[in-house]
Amino acid sequence: MLPCSIAPALLVNDADGGKRPLILTKPDTATTSFPAAGHVLVLSAVIGFRALFAIELRVVMRMRRTFNAVASNMTQRLTKRVTASIIAILVFGVIAAGPIMSRVEQPEYVVNASEGSIEIRAYGPMIVAEAEVMGERKAAIEEGFRLIAAYIFGANRPNAKIAMTAPVQQQRAQKIAMTAPVTQQTDGKRWTVRFVMPRTWTMDTLPTPNDTRVRLKPVAATRMVVIRFSGTANDNTIGSKTDELRKYALEHRLATVSDPVLAFYNPPWTLPFFRRNEIMLELAATRTGE
Repeated sequence: MLPCSIAPALLVNDADGGKRPLILTKPDTATTSFPAAGHVLVLSAVIGFRALFAIELRVVMRMRRTFNAVASNMTQRLTKRVTASIIAILVFGVIAAGPIMSRVEQPEYVVNASEGSIEIRAYGPMIVAEAEVMGERKAAIEEGFRLIAAYIFGANRPNAKIAMTAPVQQQRAQKIAMTAPVTQQTDGKRWTVRFVMPRTWTMDTLPTPNDTRVRLKPVAATRMVVIRFSGTANDNTIGSKTDELRKYALEHRLATVSDPVLAFYNPPWTLPFFRRNEIMLELAATRTGE
């Protein structure tokens, strides 16, 4: 028997066709472990790069969200500023439009006396275009304004345009005596609305209204006692200002010969504190008691 420490030789074919023994050797641990270590390093690097990429991606996404939020905030702020600027321009336009559009020709007069907001004025002759309308005061002046404005803007023969003037006047219609039978009736809802015509026109040169409800009328020189006020001319204000004016006329022995004439100088969109409103009473030639 062969010793146990001697291993039988295995023969293999060599390149010359002969036989040679196959020598078995112990594997080199360092050589066999190197590929495994390399794989671990590569895998670690890949994992590291992936983790770093994920971190960078999160940072980029966070920066993008921050940028979008900042951009959205800036856009909103810019939009608000632009909107505020537009509103400011519109408000200024509305505020300025009333006084600017009120700078039209007005009847000339001389102030004979004044006390606070009340004046005694002497007006020269003028021509008015007027229309009688039915209804409550506010609705009546709107309807009368529409009729006369249509005449001024061309609803006439021969389609002439007339410059706008101020104020628009409103007065309760006067009672007119008629032949028999005579009937008197009033319900307090009939109003005369009139525009003062520009001084360059005369009764001979003014165009004829197409609407028969519009009449042209010469008005002789007259004296008026007038109270002026701003704000909204509602019925309560008109009533209190009329009472104040009548009280002044009574205290100063001024004989009045007409119903109150309401005069409005501004477009309806004018802010109340920019408006000019007046109430007028025509005066008789002499004082009361003279």
